[in-house]
Amino acid sequence: MDQFAYVKILAKEDLPLKRLPARSPDLNPIENLWGDIKKSERCHKLVDAMPHRFLSL
Repeated sequence: MDQFAYVKILAKEDLPLKRLPARSPDLNPIENLWGDIKKSERCHKLVDAMPHRFLSL
């Protein structure tokens, strides 16, 4: 099966091919997870505590 065999299969079955941008963050579940982590209260507390933790070293 060649690299673009799926295009031929979709055309044969009369199914549309949707072109998506390469490396789209909307399609990457890890990017969505990082967004949730950044929004979380625990993350904000950790970031706010970093200067204090750094100075205590």
